[in-house]
Amino acid sequence: MKALVTGAIGFVGKYMMIELASSGYSVRGVDVADSFDAVSLDPLNRWFERGNTAGYDAGVIDYRRCDILDYDCVVSVIDEYVPDVIVHLAAQSSAARSFDDPIGTMKTNLLGTMNLFEAVRRFVSSDRVKESESGRLRILSVGSSDEYGNRRPEEMPLEETTKVDPISPYAVSKAAQSMLARQYSVAFGLEIISTRSFSHTGPFQSERFVLPAFAKQCAEIKFAVAEPVIRTGNIDVIRDFSDVTDTVRAYRLLVEKGRAGEVYNVCSCNGLRLRDALNMMMMLTGIEAEVTVDKTLLRPAELEVLVGLNEKLKRDTGWEARYDAAGVISRLVEFWTERLGAEGKDRHVGDFNRGLGSQSKKE
Repeated sequence: MKALVTGAIGFVGKYMMIELASSGYSVRGVDVADSFDAVSLDPLNRWFERGNTAGYDAGVIDYRRCDILDYDCVVSVIDEYVPDVIVHLAAQSSAARSFDDPIGTMKTNLLGTMNLFEAVRRFVSSDRVKESESGRLRILSVGSSDEYGNRRPEEMPLEETTKVDPISPYAVSKAAQSMLARQYSVAFGLEIISTRSFSHTGPFQSERFVLPAFAKQCAEIKFAVAEPVIRTGNIDVIRDFSDVTDTVRAYRLLVEKGRAGEVYNVCSCNGLRLRDALNMMMMLTGIEAEVTVDKTLLRPAELEVLVGLNEKLKRDTGWEARYDAAGVISRLVEFWTERLGAEGKDRHVGDFNRGLGSQSKKE
């Protein structure tokens, strides 16, 4: 079967293409870059280097330039490729950045999504969908846990029935996207499944995001390429972190098995205070450092705690996480220590993983 991935050259998009290709799909990625050659493709490069296929032109994964804001281009891509499933990841995905560019955030996340849904509606109504291998077209629309807004600790973990109360431009755009997905499912019969995805991270995520930023700073201090000072935002907030590989596996299972018109939390169901995550990274790298708050990293409206319930996801798809919080943290530290010049795995990380045993990665 064929899968189309929007936002394909983003952090999650690359892992999503690997997950789909590894599960037997032919995959076409679309994004705003002119070609795969125009961007860094790790972790895709590592996947190909391990012998999964002869190269990008082997037919397993290919790429087309398409801006989600260009409706005619979106129509053309769908008509040409005739996909069985679409995973919609194209987005302005930073809540912090959305305060600086609320208009751009809304355009990309809401208008871009409407372009996709309208193109799919046109495709389905023309009966072209019958030319696909499955004879149908299912769409996964990826939203955010930020849609829930600020909640009291006693409300955790949050269920999908919790009322949304977005407080950032990014969260508002994602809440609107989820409502649009519901409307197109009910009014037009499109098979759209929505997520409210909680925090996810992993190797190759930009250090603009909090856990990679911590891991990079710890590694820089370890190798004496930076002063022993770690700059943070608010590290007393609690978040629900998953490994990106667990997240994209949930996405694949949802686009295959999820119920159209429904919303699913994609999360670990475990809260992690950022201060504890940073302390764990400092322990793994064997460093001591001053921790200082950088006011430029503070958000105008900060959510104090966000932890989700994933029972609906598990029940409808059979999904289970393979990495717990310790595994997520150790993978990031290992990645950044290797990237900044460690010879093999850092000794402290190896000791830590051996101590965790099967707890860090669940089979």
